[in-house]
Parts: sequence; structure tokens; C-alpha cells
Amino acid sequence: MNFSQYTTKTEEELFSLFKTSAGGLFENEAGQRLKTYGLNQIKTKETTLWDIFLRQIKTPFVYLLIVAAIIAFVVGESTDAWVIAIFILINVTLGLVQEARAERAIALLKKYLPSKARVLRDGIEKTIDKPLIVPGDIILLEHGDIAPVDLYLLKCENLIVDESVLTGESAAVYKTPGPLKKEAKEIFEAKNIVFAGTAIVSGELKGLVIGTGKNAVLGEIAKLVSAIKKESVYEKNLLKFSRLILKIVVVMIVVIYVANLAIKGSTNILNYSVFCIALIVGIIPEALPLIVVFSLSNGALKLAKQKVVVRRLAAVEDLGNIEILCSDKTGTLTEGKMVLDKVFSGDKNKCIQYALLSSAFVKEEIESSLTPFDAAIMAQADGDARSFLNEFRSIKEIPFSPERLINSVLIKPQKGNNILIIKGAPEKIFELSSQFHDGLSLKQVQEQTIKEGKMGKRILAIAYKELNKETYSEDDEKDLIFLGYFSF
Repeated sequence: MNFSQYTTKTEEELFSLFKTSAGGLFENEAGQRLKTYGLNQIKTKETTLWDIFLRQIKTPFVYLLIVAAIIAFVVGESTDAWVIAIFILINVTLGLVQEARAERAIALLKKYLPSKARVLRDGIEKTIDKPLIVPGDIILLEHGDIAPVDLYLLKCENLIVDESVLTGESAAVYKTPGPLKKEAKEIFEAKNIVFAGTAIVSGELKGLVIGTGKNAVLGEIAKLVSAIKKESVYEKNLLKFSRLILKIVVVMIVVIYVANLAIKGSTNILNYSVFCIALIVGIIPEALPLIVVFSLSNGALKLAKQKVVVRRLAAVEDLGNIEILCSDKTGTLTEGKMVLDKVFSGDKNKCIQYALLSSAFVKEEIESSLTPFDAAIMAQADGDARSFLNEFRSIKEIPFSPERLINSVLIKPQKGNNILIIKGAPEKIFELSSQFHDGLSLKQVQEQTIKEGKMGKRILAIAYKELNKETYSEDDEKDLIFLGYFSF
């Protein structure tokens, strides 16, 4: 699906294109579209026990051992044949059990994923199974949800989305409704599109479904990935080793046969066959696959204790053989979780308290609704800072937007004037500030933020002022007192 074509269209144009309305589709129309577009799911080939069993057999080394066992049986060397067969059996059984457990764990994890979605049908809100969503549906999502489809934003409030599943970028992005001035060619440019598989970090939204199942961006990626069959480094090395052994065996057999003919003039085929079997059994390390599988299984068990499911044993070897690891431009590896590194302020305690007061936590929502920045600050706050929140309540908020680069909250204390707290990009806070708290200076703060930025840190500045009003507008967001900044 080419999402770009929808990024510059208005709400009315999309309603006309998808033959829908703000009240959503009628049930009978949704049923017809389900027949046309199919279920909203990405079909993947189910891995059965037979598939896993064949995966253990389909290795060059096992092929070599099977051939050696068959020849041994044919020429009467049953002991050698049974020894090789037992090694093959143990090797295959261990791999089968380990990988079958991994597949079962993945299947159980999938059952915990939410399978329902809220949509507008016949003008009312309904909860339906996610596979039944069709293009033209109006869908409702909130913080904690994972988008089941690609959708165009009709309406949202303080919407922050984690797109790392598609872009690899750990920082969540802000989304805004309405058409863009020019078509967004890349995913990260589409500020008015929420893509399937991305997670809603904060806020809530109402959107028009523009792509489902294989026609969503995630579906196209899944189709490309499923078409790629790539051998692991372990499998490639094992194939090279098997070919080397095969070449050595063939060359030695030919050389010895030719030598026999040259010296004796003839050779006994039966004796020569027995000799060849002895040679093959002697050269092939029958226990090698077994030792490798034991080692990989041990690695898989250690990873399982760290809550990592290993689907294929060969992946353990690949993971251990990493020599060059490419990271983002800052050269850091993260857990995808923001961590507060430094508080730069003349009054660090007040800085943290005011940052908490300006967060979504004040609105009596659950802490999972916090932005990554707010969550990082909350994690560093002590008990006194958290109890401080109970002395205030939120009156009004103007949420963050990419155009404003700040968000502001009007807080009412139990006594005294209301407090307007502004939080956002440092350069924007500098513009709005006329005073600097506790001896800080504009030059000093600017130098520090530039220094932090060069180190790859993310900076969040905060300022405030007392406001003897019960409401406010953007015109009131000036003549602030700069309080400090946070480095993440």
C-alpha cells in the first residue's frame, strides 16, 4: 500500500474516497468489504513438528552421516551403522525438542496479545475482533494500544507513538491530524499516519482505516521478509566443513584404489568396500553434531533465563559470532527506554517537582500514560517529590505539538496563585523566558545545552510563572522564569 498518497488529503476527501463517514461504516457494508479485502491479518506459514523435524535432518553433515550408516549396513558393518544411527537420533531429538519448545512459547505469547478493537459502526462505538477491521472503518485507540491497521488521523490528543518496529528509532514521535503540505515518502515523515504494529505511548486518537492485513506497511514488510531465505553463518560453516570431509574421503578412496591397481593389478571389491567404510567412519566425527547441539541448547537455555526465546538453535551460534555491531549515529545501544542522566538547575528538587506537576500524572491517569520523558523523571523522583503532587491539581493544559515544541499546564495549589509550567525544547523555552532562577544565566545554560547535545543527549527544558487566572492562552506563555533542564 502506498500510504504517501493519503498524507496530503483532507478528511472530506478521504471520506469520499473510502465511501465512509465520521460515524463509520454500516455493518452490511463492512461485511461486503471483508469479502473484498479479506481478514485483517498477515498470513504466515505455521511451523509444525514435521517442519521442525525436517529442519534437523536437512543439514549436510547429517546427510553425510546417513549415507555412511546406510553403506555400513549394506557391507555388514552393523555395529558402526548403529553407532552412527544413534548419534543421528540423539542429535535430531535434541534439536526437535528445543525448537518445539520455542515455537510453543511463541504461540502462548501470542495468546496474550489483545485481539479486540474499538470501532465506530452504524454511528455507535463497538468492540470487534481485529481481523474483522476493514478499510473505511473508523477506529479508536488510546495509550497502551498497538495499532492493528494503518490509519489516517482524524482527531488526536497529545498523541505519541513508538514506531521503532518499523523505523528502528527508539525515540517515540508526535503525531498530528490533518493533511501535510507535501506527500510523505518515508514512514518517519508521515506525521498524520499511524501504522500497523506501532504502539501508542501517550494520548488517544480517532482514525480512518486506510490499510489492513497484507496491504498495510507492516504486511508488505512481512511479505518481503518471508520471501528471503537466508542461511546462518553456522549453517554455511557446517556446509563448508561437510564438503571438505567429502572431498578428503573421495580423494583418498580414489588414490588408494588406483594405488591398489598399480601395485597388485587387481583388487577385491568386498575388502575394498569394507576398507572404504572404515575410512569414512574414521574420518567423519560422528559425535560433532551432537556436541554442537548440546552446546547450542545450553546457550538457548541461558538466553531463556534472560527472557529471550530462541526459535532456531543456529541463531545462538550467529549471536555468539557477532564481530561488528552497527548502532545509530550516537554510537549507543539502549533498551528503548528513556533514562534521566542529569538535572541542571539551581534548585534541582523544585525542577523535578515542577516537571512532575506538568506531566500527565497530574490528570489522575495511570503512570503508563506518561511520555518517555515524564516516565524517566518520575522514575528518579523520591517519595517526597511524589507526595508533593497531592497538593496541586491541574486546571488546563495546552498539549505539545511539533509546531509549538512545548506543552504547558496551569496548576492550582491549595494556597496562593496558580502556576503556569512550560516544558519543551530548550531553544523555545529560552525565547519565552525573561528571568533565570537562582543565579543561572542565558549564556551559561545555552553553553551547557549545546555541550550535552554534542554528546548525543536529549534535552528537555522547563520554566514557570505565577498566573492569577483560572484559564490561559498561548499569549500567556511568555515572561517566564527559566528553572532548568533535564538531560536524557
